[in-house]
Amino acid sequence: MNLLWPTVPLITLSRTHFGLDKPQRPMMLLHRILVVLVVNLPNLLTRMVLWHGMSLDISPFTLKNIILIGIAMYEFYEHKKEKLEDSRLNSLEIGDRNFQQKDVQRRNLGSLPVQTTKPRSKVPEISTELEEPKIYK
Repeated sequence: MNLLWPTVPLITLSRTHFGLDKPQRPMMLLHRILVVLVVNLPNLLTRMVLWHGMSLDISPFTLKNIILIGIAMYEFYEHKKEKLEDSRLNSLEIGDRNFQQKDVQRRNLGSLPVQTTKPRSKVPEISTELEEPKIYK
């Protein structure tokens, strides 16, 4: 086990030419998953077994493993949130393009001759003129 744990960061370093190249997105996600599953989770479980099962003193590195697992989960959450926002923006852009096409079509329809007939209404017209008051004597 002790020989396998350092290989995860070393593989990431070798793939990025020891920091000269920017790591690709899938490589970073794979690195985070492996760090959680291969390094932090087994260390956390070992420390918990030693603490609860064998009544040894608790290690301060237990908290470190919990924090690093939490950080990795938060990064996965941020990644999913970012993907969702990107897909929403893409759908809005597509909707905006469709709206622009419809707007162009409406402008083209605006060049048609204007109808001069009034719309028919069933509501009687109400006079807005004021009548002269009637004076009774």
